Amino acid sequence: MTENQNDARVDSEKQFFERQLVVFMIGAEEFGVDINDVREIIKMEDVTAIPGTDDYILGVINLRGKIIVVIDLAKKLGLAVKEKDKNTRVLITEIEGNTMGMVVDSCNDVLRITGDKIEPAPPTITQKINADYIQGVGVLDKRLLILVDLGKVIESKDIAHINKVRGQHSKNGGAGETESNASSGDSKKKKVLIVDDSTMMRGTLKSYIDAGKYDVSEAVDGEEAVAKAKDEVPDVVFLDIKMPKLNGIEALKKIKAMNPKTVVVMETSVYEDETKKECLELGAADYLKKPINKKQIDDVLKVV
Repeated sequence: MTENQNDARVDSEKQFFERQLVVFMIGAEEFGVDINDVREIIKMEDVTAIPGTDDYILGVINLRGKIIVVIDLAKKLGLAVKEKDKNTRVLITEIEGNTMGMVVDSCNDVLRITGDKIEPAPPTITQKINADYIQGVGVLDKRLLILVDLGKVIESKDIAHINKVRGQHSKNGGAGETESNASSGDSKKKKVLIVDDSTMMRGTLKSYIDAGKYDVSEAVDGEEAVAKAKDEVPDVVFLDIKMPKLNGIEALKKIKAMNPKTVVVMETSVYEDETKKECLELGAADYLKKPINKKQIDDVLKVV
């Protein structure tokens, strides 16, 4: 396959990558995050401040008996902070198994966007916001949505600090249930390997998987998939069929020969009964046609 043919195939496949986004405002900018990253959206409540914390942490709230640390997302992104008003909302999110709230200026839209509408963020945006936080921009008519990866905005060191804040409130007499990674860390995480030559497809599947429960790694072709399967011994592999260097069917044979207990799920843009039959006979657990949704991923992981 020539470079131009590969580029054309990648461009045509973008239509299969549909994301559902929660859209919110910070200042004059419109942002989008994957709907699976948002548990619920609530109105701004009275926040109990905790002295001695970083300036992006506003304090804690009690949400139905759980102590939730509230973060000012504008401050964390390095943007101007607007005074809180009746339109202010708190996005309740979960990152690495930790529930927290993120304050935004307003939030009143949920929409779907396909991959062909997503482009790299221009310098006018990355000069204002750390490029590591941004997955791209969604272009819809005259709207420009900055797509944010909340897992990058809130890093492991931030989570450690947030848990410390939650613990301080609990020790000072705060009521409610506290959360930490300690309980989830007691049990070994299952390993998931995502194999696809499309960066967008790998990112989409990864966004569906709870990083607090699973260790997720990626491979860009069949050869890398086999090497990682040997080194990491994943519990589950999501394996594309059409890939460079080594196709998915050949990779499936090698992975199952090395690790018979590994659950391998094949993914394809073109559903073919004969190919499905071959994959299942070689030991694949399932054969899924793109676009693959979160429920299909969840159904696979439930039985692992």
